[in-house]
Amino acid sequence: MRGIGETMQGDRRESETGPASDLASAAELVCRTVRAIDACGMREVDVLLSDLLCAAWPTSRAQSQ
Repeated sequence: MRGIGETMQGDRRESETGPASDLASAAELVCRTVRAIDACGMREVDVLLSDLLCAAWPTSRAQSQ
């Protein structure tokens, strides 16, 4: 999905280091991604869910279990 990919591109911060900042960055990324998904239309959400299904279970047999 174009909107989600664009949202995620600017998320790397070289000046922040350590586990706390990594956790905060990850949480911020999740929030922005969820907002981007919420802003998408149903067709885009269906495409995303289909892509996630194929990534998790790459074969037709696995998807039909």
